[in-house]
Amino acid sequence: MPESHPHALPARHRLEEYEIVRVLGAGGFGITYLAFDHQLDGPVAIKEYFPAEVAMRADGWRVAASSADRREVFAWGLDRFTEEARSIHRFRHRSVVRVHRYVEGNGTAYIVMEYVEGESLQKVLDAEGTLPAAAWRRWMDPLLDGLAHVHGQGYLHRDLKPANIVIRAADGGPVLIDFGAARVAARERTHTQVLTPSYAPIEQYSSNGVQGPPTDIYALAAVSYRALTGQPPPTAPDRVLDDRYEPLIGRAVGGRILGAPRPWLAAIDEAMAVRPEDRPRTVAAWREKLHSAALDTARTVRETAPRRSEPFQREAEEAERRVAELETRIAARDAAETEDTINAKEEQGYPWWFGIACLGAWFTLTADMETRDKAAQMLVAPMAPDWITSEYMPFVLALVVFVILCVVGLSADVLVRGIIRICRFLAP
Repeated sequence: MPESHPHALPARHRLEEYEIVRVLGAGGFGITYLAFDHQLDGPVAIKEYFPAEVAMRADGWRVAASSADRREVFAWGLDRFTEEARSIHRFRHRSVVRVHRYVEGNGTAYIVMEYVEGESLQKVLDAEGTLPAAAWRRWMDPLLDGLAHVHGQGYLHRDLKPANIVIRAADGGPVLIDFGAARVAARERTHTQVLTPSYAPIEQYSSNGVQGPPTDIYALAAVSYRALTGQPPPTAPDRVLDDRYEPLIGRAVGGRILGAPRPWLAAIDEAMAVRPEDRPRTVAAWREKLHSAALDTARTVRETAPRRSEPFQREAEEAERRVAELETRIAARDAAETEDTINAKEEQGYPWWFGIACLGAWFTLTADMETRDKAAQMLVAPMAPDWITSEYMPFVLALVVFVILCVVGLSADVLVRGIIRICRFLAP
């Protein structure tokens, strides 16, 4: 950003409670300053209405039309500027710069905004050249959200470009800035002052052009093109005469854009259509197309990798098919072996009930005579035939105890195994 400007207010100049620190930037429409707010004790950004083509700095730092025939245009732009300042303070979004208030003075007006500390996307791209698709998407998504918020309030930005996107130093998030220039674009002599070649669509070059959400959508798509390719797209008038726009989808096929799926790039190409009616009508519609083409790593690698010759390609595909079949068979075999092992363990295991039954029979035979006789009279005598004499009664009693314990143990065994199988079935 420039450190000075021939028509800028000097450092330490006071504008109500604000003290000018330095120039942050300047364009055909105005000058932006870093200032210090003595009431809130913090930095702010202030944009001064100063349309360079129709304004001049007069005595006492006043701003006035540079000639009599430009007074009407200057006055009209000033009215639009102040009207816009009163309106855009309603923007409340993390990816949109916050406007605090506007100030009138020196024959012009000033918009006081949040100062977003960080680097502009323009400086980032100048240093890096291009951005990986994944990195740009992390910034593009919140910018889409912020732009949808602006459109939802009934306004357009109209000057989206890398210089008007700041990457916030605090958290690395992108922020749309410079809304002061957004609406001062309608009269013939001021209309072209705020557009930026390569990023402005064709409707911004005409005083009769109908502008709407597709206008900003084109500009953000052009910013995406610059971020992904390292070069801005051709200007809209050049494309009308001889469209030499090279689609991103074509660059992906040539291997010059890696890490981005073709449907995602195609959605950006669609937003770069010259005619507004051929672009997505709303940010929501465009975002849906972009998000439906979410990054698929495996597909991206296959599509962007150099293609092999046809015979080798067939061999590679056949080898991949065989590997997949082998993996499937191995997985099925392992599953069968696992099931067989479980079944074998189940068949070999759970002998506890048989042992308990044997122990029960043994304790019955070795118990003292009085206890054994009482048990025999209670369990065996009522249903024993006449030929079973008292001397055989202990052995019959032991057999009865053994059978009873076996039946109870076997029932418990079946119940336990059933519970275990159900738990295995329900386990994730």
